[in-house]
Amino acid sequence: METANKLIYKQTNYLKEDGEEYRIIVTISLDDDCHNNMCDWSITADIRQKNKYGRYEEYMGCLLYTSDA
Repeated sequence: METANKLIYKQTNYLKEDGEEYRIIVTISLDDDCHNNMCDWSITADIRQKNKYGRYEEYMGCLLYTSDA
């Protein structure tokens, strides 16, 4: 029996705080990377800060939840 490898949902939001601007990309993932018909899911965030040139640079990344921890 074949199962789907991945189901991913991404949402991008922008935040302005104390004169700094951030881009936050939240990813919710359900996958079976081991191909053993046991799906794991996780919620991660990629946070980038806007620099003085208007480009977003890496600021912080975090794992908010994982079912296999």
